[in-house]
Amino acid sequence: MSQAETDRIIIQQVNALAGELGMLNPLSEDEAAELAAELQADLKYRSQFTLALAGYDELFTTWGRDDETGCLYARLWHDIDDDPPDGPPSIVMPSSRWPATTDIRVLAEQISSATGHSLRAVLLGMEGDNGCDDSEDEDPYTGTTVTITEGYTLPEWPYRPNTP
Repeated sequence: MSQAETDRIIIQQVNALAGELGMLNPLSEDEAAELAAELQADLKYRSQFTLALAGYDELFTTWGRDDETGCLYARLWHDIDDDPPDGPPSIVMPSSRWPATTDIRVLAEQISSATGHSLRAVLLGMEGDNGCDDSEDEDPYTGTTVTITEGYTLPEWPYRPNTP
């Protein structure tokens, strides 16, 4: 195999990998706005979400809205073996370096700057596993409904109806 063929194969592999990571396909303004709007809608129902980013622990790395201040936050822990982590998060937002914000796009840009991940990867990571099914025809907040009623008693078991 010639050097030119080897170089061509390496360039193809790098381009494929960069494409998978979203490096060659930056988000358009419309795509970024659409993702941010979806995330903003999710904040109406929940205030904490996991943040799925390569190199960061998906179990403990979170972002969300502080209910007291209304500001968005992010807590990122590098991939570690401790469950739960012993020390503080690797990256904390807001902080003296990262000012508080209520704009999801600004928080995503701050996370992108702090981690070196693309804005696309951060927004998709924020969308990650937020506990909701993305299916539009199903209610994401369905489950078992329990009704508690005072004074209700169960019939004896096995049930024997009152027969004369």
